[in-house]
Amino acid sequence: MSSATAIIAVTGAAVAAMGAIQQGNAAEASANYNAAVGRNQAITAQNNADAVRLGAAEDAERFSRTSRKRAGTLRAGGASLDLLEDSAMQEELENLSILHSGELQALGFEDRALGLEAGARLDVMRGKNAKTAGYTGAAGALLKGAGAAADSFSGPTAAGGVNLSAAGGYNGSGGLLDL
Repeated sequence: MSSATAIIAVTGAAVAAMGAIQQGNAAEASANYNAAVGRNQAITAQNNADAVRLGAAEDAERFSRTSRKRAGTLRAGGASLDLLEDSAMQEELENLSILHSGELQALGFEDRALGLEAGARLDVMRGKNAKTAGYTGAAGALLKGAGAAADSFSGPTAAGGVNLSAAGGYNGSGGLLDL
């Protein structure tokens, strides 16, 4: 290999190294963006869980007010104690059912938020790994280029830079071989 070939090998290795670094950095940036999107979705899911809980509590309170009005109407109408008790138990059961349904929906949103947050952490790890792989690829490309350049200068040469082993005549102990 000539010195021009060595220069080309080193230049190619440098370009490959820069490409590997850029690819790793781009993959990291993409993963970080995906992580940010996931975190925003997790926040939205948690906000939805909070809103569902609040809505269920408000619905339960509204139902309780309506139930108290109904109980007052029943009392004023002379309803029996058994009917008032039964009505109160049914209304309490309905009130708890409203709260329970809201809690189940909220837990579903919270589970989604946890999954999204875990996905975001995984995206960040993937980005770091991609960046590390980019630097590792760059180091490999540089070493390969350096090896190719070193090969172009290896072997004994006569004065003037002619590689005698490539010409077929150096025996390694200072003398030329018969051809």
